[in-house]
Amino acid sequence: MSATNRTVGCAPAARKGATVWLATAALIVLAVLAANPAAAGPEGCQPVPPAGVAARRIVQSYASVLDLCTRGAVRRIAIRSMRLDGKETMLLVDPDRLTTSLEPAACWACSPVTDEQVAESRFESAVRRARDKEGRPLGDARMNAGFTDVSGSGASITLDLCPSRKPLDRWILSAVAARQDGAPVALSVTGAWMRSHPADMAWLLEQNRAGALAITWVDHTDLHRYVPGLRPDRNLMLLPGTDPVAEILGAERQLIAAGGTPSVFFRFPGLVSTPALSEVVASQHLVVLGASAWLALGQKPRPGSVILAHANGNEPQGLAALSKQLSGNPDILPLRAVLDVR
Repeated sequence: MSATNRTVGCAPAARKGATVWLATAALIVLAVLAANPAAAGPEGCQPVPPAGVAARRIVQSYASVLDLCTRGAVRRIAIRSMRLDGKETMLLVDPDRLTTSLEPAACWACSPVTDEQVAESRFESAVRRARDKEGRPLGDARMNAGFTDVSGSGASITLDLCPSRKPLDRWILSAVAARQDGAPVALSVTGAWMRSHPADMAWLLEQNRAGALAITWVDHTDLHRYVPGLRPDRNLMLLPGTDPVAEILGAERQLIAAGGTPSVFFRFPGLVSTPALSEVVASQHLVVLGASAWLALGQKPRPGSVILAHANGNEPQGLAALSKQLSGNPDILPLRAVLDVR
């Protein structure tokens, strides 16, 4: 992330329509069960476990979908389909909690739905509300679109991993882990960073598996293209030739191949976007994530802040500020997951 413009906060938006969503979903579930009585799937259906540190998953036929999937009384929304190590697999979203899992397709009965049919779920509502939070004008673009706050006390720490030749700042992640058991942290990761830092990526996956950190993997594009000296509203995802869908799906495939599970969140490189780009992200069923406290810009976190710093070796001032916040600011505690966006 390279833009140096100021961010803007946004007002909270209320969750609503749960009753309508449940009623609509129930009707769709009945249709799915009628079409496939074996909805419970074979015995032993479990989420795909994390890959070993030395292993790499083989991801093929990766595609964006929107299906309602059922197994007994459990409902999930599938947003991606793929062949994972030769097996048909779905990336499923819990429509209430916004958590995700990679699961064998054979274990679920799935049927295509429209955005309107799941519009009142918390998940689809979050996709739409984030799309509509356009941020502030920045020349021909927008700055800091999407959610910038979480609900409740405490704050959410997000660390961006843009392409860099420098190693991961492991020390700050260790400091976060030491502050709270199973500390939640969102890592906005690019495909280019993962490809050039396999040892650091393996270390992060191990911290997550061991429970030292509870990582939410945020899509930050595959290449994160950037031209030094070019104004931000003509740079990054606005560079000619950028394929936003390829950028989104490419980063997810790289993460799955490395052993992680994509979340429902997406962060624009440099926090720079346009309404049209936000529409593309929403079409891929992702929730745009901004920030209310980019520490390297001198912004101060408060209760409910989504804090932003970079842990890719390129932002020592931001990490020094985060270290100070961790040791001396009770307003950011307890650390909260970005799943609590509001």
